[in-house]
Amino acid sequence: MNLKDERKEALKSTISFCLKQSYSQEDLKTQLASKGVRLGYATEVKELLYGREVKAVAFVDQQGPILGSDLGPAFTAQVIMDELRANHDRRVLQLHEEERKKKEAEYKRIYDQALGNLFKALRGDCTKVSQYLIKANPGDPFYPLDHVAAIDKKAVPLATEWLKRDLMKSPEELVWVRSELEKQGLYSRQVKGLGL
Repeated sequence: MNLKDERKEALKSTISFCLKQSYSQEDLKTQLASKGVRLGYATEVKELLYGREVKAVAFVDQQGPILGSDLGPAFTAQVIMDELRANHDRRVLQLHEEERKKKEAEYKRIYDQALGNLFKALRGDCTKVSQYLIKANPGDPFYPLDHVAAIDKKAVPLATEWLKRDLMKSPEELVWVRSELEKQGLYSRQVKGLGL
């Protein structure tokens, strides 16, 4: 491999690495600059970008400029822009998913607080909790969905699903739920019940 080919391979590797870390042209420019490579555009040479003719992408390192197309088809404006858009879209989805999980955890905490209150009211008696959940209706004291709705109405659909699951649990299975609430600090056996 001659020096020209070594340079091309080194540039391709650097650009590929930086491209994977970038979500926009500005990100890519910053990433490349940190590696000693500048992203630019050729003044004389054109290439197609989404059907339009634009200045060709060029990369400038210590040895001078080189066209992206000279490095291969993966380094043309079209392919670079496609990859930046895909990276951006993946990042947006990732952020939405992180936000959804964060909200779901908040909503679960609200629902668990409601269950903890019910366990406290019934002195931790899992049989009574099971019977209460089966018979309870909106507006009843300690009805979990009322508690959730009072804090955040957006949590109600998820809380409804959790309540449906808890309704299916036997008193023996609710022992596990009670112990989980204890671990979270949402229920303590030392609390006197409210005598529902």
